Amino acid sequence: MSPEQFISCIMEAEPPDIYLREDLKKPFNQSSMMMSLTHLADKELVLMISWAKKIPGFVELSLANQIQLLKCCWLEVLMLGLMWRSVDHPGKLIFSPDLKLNREEGNCVEGIMEIFDMLLSATSRFRELNLQREEYVCLKAMILLNSNMCTSVPETVEEVESRGRLLRLLDLVIDALVWAISKLGLSTQEQTLRLGHLTMLLSHIRHVSNKGMDHLSTMKRKNVVFVYDLLLEMLDANTSTSTSSSTGDPMTSPSSTSDASSHQPTGPDQQGSGESAMSTSPEQSTLLSHTQDQAPSLGSQLLDQPPQGPPPPEPQGACPAMEGDGFIHGMQWPGAEPPLGAEPDYSLGGAQAMDTI
Repeated sequence: MSPEQFISCIMEAEPPDIYLREDLKKPFNQSSMMMSLTHLADKELVLMISWAKKIPGFVELSLANQIQLLKCCWLEVLMLGLMWRSVDHPGKLIFSPDLKLNREEGNCVEGIMEIFDMLLSATSRFRELNLQREEYVCLKAMILLNSNMCTSVPETVEEVESRGRLLRLLDLVIDALVWAISKLGLSTQEQTLRLGHLTMLLSHIRHVSNKGMDHLSTMKRKNVVFVYDLLLEMLDANTSTSTSSSTGDPMTSPSSTSDASSHQPTGPDQQGSGESAMSTSPEQSTLLSHTQDQAPSLGSQLLDQPPQGPPPPEPQGACPAMEGDGFIHGMQWPGAEPPLGAEPDYSLGGAQAMDTI
């Protein structure tokens, strides 16, 4: 599969816009705002799983590997999508077409302003770089596929084979991102620098994601917001101890055995001293009961495999590359040996790139 074909596949896999479809009255308050944000996140998670399954080769990974990848990166993927929607709206975050917030409107939620500002800052940086849609979908796939690369060492034959497929898939994503950058008409040095600037932003997104996870956990613990089903499973996977995720059953959330009651909403009569209770409106109560009726687990949704395109082919010493249009065929990546007596070619867009080795 060529980089152009791969990018075409993941662009087609992009989920549709999600609408909140709630009448939020201003001024916003903390409870209604958090309820709306978690409601949107729950909807997005379902579509995120469908998106991941449409990435060529993803469902060829072991089920345990698929689950761990999604659990490790779900909030990063949602935040990158938020930044992409907001890139043409300076000073605002576009959570959905019917929920657009500026900094002052987001200030109603305790402790969220640091996260809000970091999201605005990263979005501004993408705006400065004039992020292209082809680059965005590659970065999004890269976040997913690289999310747990260094968290464990494969031990079983199945794990080793799945890791090999994952590494080849990552090579294909990197190759696609390089190809997308090479089509922008930049000089060789500018292409190399742009690749660096884009990938450096991924660590910032991971940092914001960790803060967002901590904040959501705090809001849940204080009973400011109720968290259910798929969102709760994802949150538990990131807030429980790291050892539980490696030893537990991948079809269940890591904390399910240690805290079975955490999957039940905590009401005001169960709250600890000093914690603020959450009062729900009739509309919110309807939403909560509706949400409880929809409890698909991550594992069950991944097992429901949709039709997908052909998996990426086995590489023959180099990632597949587009011929013509200034893109050099046979770009070498780590692990691919150059022909005997030949020097590796690290060219980008038909010109010699900076030697970074």
